[in-house]
Amino acid sequence: MNRWPMIRILAASAALLFGVTVAVAAGRPGKVTENDRQGVLDIVAAQVEANDEIQSHYKVCPAEIANAARPFWRELFPGEDISRESCGEDIKACYRTCMEEGSAAACLALGYTLQAASPVVSPLWSQMLFAQACAAGSSGGCTNRAAGIRNGQFSGDPMLNAERDHLRGCFLRTFTLTCNEDDPWGCTMLGQSYQYGEGAPADRGAAKRFYEKSCAISDDFPACDFARNRLKELE
Repeated sequence: MNRWPMIRILAASAALLFGVTVAVAAGRPGKVTENDRQGVLDIVAAQVEANDEIQSHYKVCPAEIANAARPFWRELFPGEDISRESCGEDIKACYRTCMEEGSAAACLALGYTLQAASPVVSPLWSQMLFAQACAAGSSGGCTNRAAGIRNGQFSGDPMLNAERDHLRGCFLRTFTLTCNEDDPWGCTMLGQSYQYGEGAPADRGAAKRFYEKSCAISDDFPACDFARNRLKELE
């Protein structure tokens, strides 16, 4: 793939280093089977679970760690935009880019990759990556982590042990932050918080305003479709 440097290695070395067998023919890497892919997912998931930095971000409200791990030089060198597709093609490289280069885009893409692999892999792994993406500077990561706490209710999520009022305040602060950064889902989720009085008194006017902002940011995005349905409820 052209997202990261391609390293040509012998199949035997690959089995030792990566836990998967890569066939090499005509100077090009062979295709990875589904069994190999599952092995890679398991390895990366174990690294995610064992990483103290990721776990520290995973255990707190996203609003509290937003941008906390963003490298100062990212302001000058934002880095390459990494798609879900390219991350899925080289999961290990995506994880390295996430952690070693402080790439919020890689962390977010890897979170989506692990999320798409559910229920074969634990949904908690994607939540851990969304938290890391949030800390690395991704507003989408912050929104996804807060939404995962609120809507996912995944067994084993440490945030579910927090008091209900604390969680509601967390959601409101996180979605306010991400909506201010023009994240469409952040605005939609913020509108929902105001519609139902979650973390603040119910305010139909505020809910309408944030739903409309979501669509103003991107009117052909699923967040806007969701917002439009909620706006109908407010009519």
